[in-house]
Amino acid sequence: MKKIIFVISTFAGLLGMQALADITTSNMFGKGMVLQREQPVPIWGKADPGEKVIVSFAGQEKSVTTGDDGKWQIVLDPLQTSSEGQTLYIKGNNEKSFASVLVGEVWLCAGQSNMAGRFGPKSPFPEKYDKKKLRGMRFCGKGNKGWDNIDEKSAKSLSRVAFFFGAYLYEELNVPIGLITRHNGGTPMQSWMCAEDAEVARKALNIPEGWREEPKKIREPAYQYNDKLKEVIPYGIRGAIWYQGERNAKSNTAWEYDQLTVHFLNSWRKDWGERAGLETRNFPFYYVQIPTDIHMRNYEFPWVRDRQRRALDITENTGMAIFWEEGPGLHPAGKELAGKRLALLALAKDYGQTDLVHSGPLLDTVSYSPNTASLSFKHVGGGLKERNGEAKLKYFELAGEDVKYHPAEAIIEDDKVIVTCPAVSDPKYVRYLFNANPPVKESKEGGAGDKGESNFSLMNVDGIPASAFMTDNELPVAPRAEMQKRIDRDKRQAEREGKSGNKKKKKK
Repeated sequence: MKKIIFVISTFAGLLGMQALADITTSNMFGKGMVLQREQPVPIWGKADPGEKVIVSFAGQEKSVTTGDDGKWQIVLDPLQTSSEGQTLYIKGNNEKSFASVLVGEVWLCAGQSNMAGRFGPKSPFPEKYDKKKLRGMRFCGKGNKGWDNIDEKSAKSLSRVAFFFGAYLYEELNVPIGLITRHNGGTPMQSWMCAEDAEVARKALNIPEGWREEPKKIREPAYQYNDKLKEVIPYGIRGAIWYQGERNAKSNTAWEYDQLTVHFLNSWRKDWGERAGLETRNFPFYYVQIPTDIHMRNYEFPWVRDRQRRALDITENTGMAIFWEEGPGLHPAGKELAGKRLALLALAKDYGQTDLVHSGPLLDTVSYSPNTASLSFKHVGGGLKERNGEAKLKYFELAGEDVKYHPAEAIIEDDKVIVTCPAVSDPKYVRYLFNANPPVKESKEGGAGDKGESNFSLMNVDGIPASAFMTDNELPVAPRAEMQKRIDRDKRQAEREGKSGNKKKKKK
């Protein structure tokens, strides 16, 4: 009997040794993946302490010996574009291989519910795309499911914004495109950055503990980072696209959103750089200016939109996609336009198509005179125009030192916008498309609001709407007071429920 026990124990020990010896890789690596071209490519995983690991791919062979923690990382030299599948080999005490690996452009696609929106019965996969047309596109979603080809079936798990962004790039560049999608509805920016950096940002921006948030685990600082993003870092990417901001508008951190973006972006770039033992890059970061929602005037949507605009001036290698045409709801139905506008930014700024008009008009300078403000813009393209060809622009307002805005008339003169208001003799501030006051809605004769389209007036002749903006720096006092009422109400409700629960326990 003792002999049998000894044999079983020895066999179990050998199995345990074998299990420990198996080399592993991050879940980001798998069959059919796309690796980033023309820049260093990190490959990482775990093995036994002191184990030699060899990675071979595309004529390169590199090795490393693991430390005491068994972690390993090998950085391949920049790779050349390859639309032909190759096999990546990893060898330690055991061997792994990943077939059909392409080399091209890889983008991280992240954010909240508008980035999460997928194809389905109400938003069918476009018939013009088939497997043959998309053979060089792959995506990697959350859930350790590896990399997928894109077709009508797999697209049910794919962000529509990410798909259209990638599809436009693929058509223009004719190189493999890899899309890494990570998203979750109703999540604020601070939930997508590491805890330490989120806390630094909170203190620097004088945001109270709790971030003015209604309690919910998925919204806590670093929750989405730990749950969805950490496993991606530092996979080689060209850059990131981002569709988020609605939650910060609802939780009243909109006024701080531009500075928060600075902290957020610095954090991400360090994650993919020095924290991973690599050179920190100011990789491209392109985001969607959240559209209007005329039914949410007690929140800070106008401030988020303006701070997204302002963030462009205090960050490097960023761009903002504007697509007011598909509003005015919280979740615009047509995501193709968002993807296309994001792709325009990448094509113009990263892929050499510098002649593209890649942005709508952005406020540049303002000069004031009695009753008048004169506005100049960047990204005018072929010129400025009123959306419907009318002589006067809509949705402009002027304010004096008291920051009380009055409706104003506005016209285009030599690619400048001249805004006038008899009620404001000494104007100090101007704003456009601020609809936290009574909803901006065109008349039935105008029709745009009644068709479910967003209301905007100013655009360039190249077809891209101008950004909303405000030039004052006033706190959104009313929305914050409203939010505090909701937080206090929720606290009272929780206290009542807690007391009620305690009474029931005592009775038992």
